[in-house]
Amino acid sequence: MHAETAYHLHPFLEYFEHLTYPFLGFIGTLPSWFQMAYLFTAYLGVVRKKEWSHFFRFHVVMGMLLEIALQSLP
Repeated sequence: MHAETAYHLHPFLEYFEHLTYPFLGFIGTLPSWFQMAYLFTAYLGVVRKKEWSHFFRFHVVMGMLLEIALQSLP
């Protein structure tokens, strides 16, 4: 059911794809060490805080790992 909704939203979201280009260009101009600093800060600021729910901290870590894995692809 969720996949069908996402499938029907795809043509609608393509209209807004051009809005992400300035953001991606800005990310490309940042220094190479910024990505590691960002991940380290997110790890210390979010994942290590025990007062936040385990669900939230787990999914932040999974997002960080997926981001690292996608960056290492050729």
